[in-house]
Amino acid sequence: MHRREFLKTTTLAAAGLLAELSNVHSPAQANQKKNARPNILWITCEDMSPRLGCYGDRTVPTPNIDRLAREGMLYKHAFATTAVCAPSRHALITGMYPTSNYAFHMRNQSRTGALKEIKDPATLEFATMRPLYEAVPPSEVRCFTEYLRLAGYYCSNNVKEDYQFKAPVTAWDESSNKAHYYFLYLI
Repeated sequence: MHRREFLKTTTLAAAGLLAELSNVHSPAQANQKKNARPNILWITCEDMSPRLGCYGDRTVPTPNIDRLAREGMLYKHAFATTAVCAPSRHALITGMYPTSNYAFHMRNQSRTGALKEIKDPATLEFATMRPLYEAVPPSEVRCFTEYLRLAGYYCSNNVKEDYQFKAPVTAWDESSNKAHYYFLYLI
């Protein structure tokens, strides 16, 4: 099964559980069905290696991550689609290879000449923050968080949205430097 199919299948299964939860008639039924719904805590870090205790490395203690790995799911056969960060984030958020929608290469042009011409500090700040180009995923491509949100999950992101394309407004419930996760309880 391809990653994209896995994400769709998982999300559809979660949506089915959500629909079933909405058909409850008593608090006891609500609690029972709520507990059947999977809890998902997806943590993405960048510029890391598998140098964590849960992968056998003992250099730095990582007890909380190790506990999450023991109690959750630990991927032992994971591979990077590319060796640089933004195309990798593109693959994670879309479930597609970056090469399939022109997001493979990092932004690699020099801004130096163009930036020297800008005199207004606000314009300069904006110019240094925007990418030099943007990949444009096909219209049917969705961020996997959009599927989770449709299934009733709360999806938050702590600021960074550099996927080689501008994330749609439907990608996150909250995406800011104050974003955090919390448990969504359905009654």
